[in-house]
Amino acid sequence: MEQLIETLRQHFPGSGATTVADYVYEIYRRYDGAPIRDFVPLLVEREVRRGLTAITDGGGPHVPAQR
Repeated sequence: MEQLIETLRQHFPGSGATTVADYVYEIYRRYDGAPIRDFVPLLVEREVRRGLTAITDGGGPHVPAQR
């Protein structure tokens, strides 16, 4: 997860480091108990990228859908 956070921090420099990390861990927690863990980092990355893109494009805060 730390590598993902660093990659996203570089891709979204306008979002604070804490914001990116908090968002990644928030999404990651939603996959707790998922039966297949191999794809969780990819799913987390996609969701966080969508959310941060919406925020940085001026679409306002994006609240990820609950699972």
